Amino acid sequence: MPLLATAEAALFGAVVPAGSYVAFTSLQETVASPLTFVLGWVGLIAIGTALLGTVRDHPTDSLLSGSLVGLVVGFAGFATLVGWSLASFSLPLLAMGAVVAGAWGSYEWCRRRGSVEEPSFGTWRILFTLFLIVPAAGLALLPLI
Repeated sequence: MPLLATAEAALFGAVVPAGSYVAFTSLQETVASPLTFVLGWVGLIAIGTALLGTVRDHPTDSLLSGSLVGLVVGFAGFATLVGWSLASFSLPLLAMGAVVAGAWGSYEWCRRRGSVEEPSFGTWRILFTLFLIVPAAGLALLPLI
């Protein structure tokens, strides 16, 4: 079951962030501001990740690892098809933050229900915090490039 959950999360990570970005860009003219566009896109990814963990009952480790690996694969394919500019490097970082936030929300929901296992070292809260440092640092350093 964990392998299937990881594969499903990887498929989600590969398709939803890059695919929804392409779909959202076609709606960009109808959105009032670029901030609304970005918040809607990030919110969609976070909610989708949280629903995978709660409704589909994926373990936190499968959800996080599968989604992040799928995210890398999805954006690599996106870069191959569409191409990259310097500003495009913020997309995977924003999506990574959204995936981690969604997984964290799912973890907290399941923890309150008593159906969560902690990792073999530390706690998930420490790992989520560490995983959120990566996109935050990347977004902070991106303007310096």
